[in-house]
Amino acid sequence: MFEAIKLLVGVVSLIMVYRTITGNCNKYLAFAICAIWLRYFLSAFHTITYPSLVAGFSINALGSIGVAGLGLLLIPTAVFTLKKLFPFYVFFTAIAVSGFVNMQIPGTINVVLFLSVGRCIVFIYTQPRTE
Repeated sequence: MFEAIKLLVGVVSLIMVYRTITGNCNKYLAFAICAIWLRYFLSAFHTITYPSLVAGFSINALGSIGVAGLGLLLIPTAVFTLKKLFPFYVFFTAIAVSGFVNMQIPGTINVVLFLSVGRCIVFIYTQPRTE
């Protein structure tokens, strides 16, 4: 019974999110709203989404990886060539190399995912507002 209530609340909140983003909304802000909604929706069904499914990752983790990848695809490619981001790329590369050398692949993917989501959020909040 409780699962049905969670599903009903999830569908109602999805409708509210859809109505919010179909209005006059920045595409980056719409992405952030959808990503946050998906995260909370998946977390509501923790009995289903937390156990490992593929390669040691849960449905929650796979959803987060997908959202981070989609977020990176959403950012214009010119942003990645900014000189201000060079220290970030050095740090990102050092973490990835260290994780792969130490054979800590799942942990490395988690950190890389966290940094990718963080990069997407920073990009969203640094965009000038166009109204």
